[in-house]
Amino acid sequence: MPHNEIETYNSIQDLEQFGVFPLTGEACGLNMRILCDLDQQGCDLMRDFLRLSPFAQNWNGKGVHSCMLPISSFEDLWIFAQIKYGALEVFSGGFVFLKDLEETVDMYGNTFRFPKSHWRPNSYAIWSAEGVERIKNGLKNETFYVSRYFKEYQATRPLNNRHQMSGRTI
Repeated sequence: MPHNEIETYNSIQDLEQFGVFPLTGEACGLNMRILCDLDQQGCDLMRDFLRLSPFAQNWNGKGVHSCMLPISSFEDLWIFAQIKYGALEVFSGGFVFLKDLEETVDMYGNTFRFPKSHWRPNSYAIWSAEGVERIKNGLKNETFYVSRYFKEYQATRPLNNRHQMSGRTI
């Protein structure tokens, strides 16, 4: 699967490269889920992401199955797919300038800098060493802000953690 140096999540259509084809919100009576067709890659991704099976028969002919996904889950699914398919680093953040940062002190006396209100981070997947270097330079020069970081996925580490008390994984 070819990738750009840095991929950015922009909309739910960004999941089509992973076999998830958003169709319509009209299928959900609560207007909180989107009907999606899934091809085989999308089915595999959803099984890993949600740890569930089976799926309904496809709705619109774009895939082999369908499912209803909460609107709030699309960006997280995109992040999960980027990690699953080998992105070097995945995080939420964005470009900011010093004048757009505010400082706050927490109850322990730690000072934090964060973007002013009304700033929403984008999610980024980095697929090359050059992309990693570009983001590190932005962090060093304080023109890039990371709000949520997802560790590098390694083939030796599963996408699910082992429950510490029972020893089970889903």
